[in-house]
Amino acid sequence: MMHHDSYLSTAKRHLHVCQLMLSNWVPSNSSENYKSSVIYYLSGYIFEGIVNYAVCSIVNWTGKSVYQLDTPLVVFKKRSYSDNRLELHRHKYSETIELIYTHNPQLETKVNNLFVKYGSKRLFNSWSSSYRYKKFDQWNNINDVVNYLNFCSDFYVLVRNSI
Repeated sequence: MMHHDSYLSTAKRHLHVCQLMLSNWVPSNSSENYKSSVIYYLSGYIFEGIVNYAVCSIVNWTGKSVYQLDTPLVVFKKRSYSDNRLELHRHKYSETIELIYTHNPQLETKVNNLFVKYGSKRLFNSWSSSYRYKKFDQWNNINDVVNYLNFCSDFYVLVRNSI
């Protein structure tokens, strides 16, 4: 079972794995795209961890498993289309973070500053778990990957420290 505190350590673990992959990056034309695709795919789970941790903290979820999360604002997985609560299971971080901004309005400005600093808003908003099945060709060079991972790291620290 995954307790909501586990999301925080999971986010940190995924961030560390991405940083290790980047530190061991050996440029080669044949695998550049694959490496950046893997880093981008794993980065989504950094966001899943920190954002879901924040949401569970905000709604004071103390249950044994997030799979049982069912509050007036948030549910882990919806049971019907008419349910308009936030659903964590969907991995829609651009929607999920809105609840965090409601709880901490100053965080929105700080996150937007990170989006500008690293040029990462489009990548953050468009991440999908289906990227594991797709070719990712959004980066032109390793500096783009470095910038994106720096955004991930700063985002992790910012949200963790704001909740």
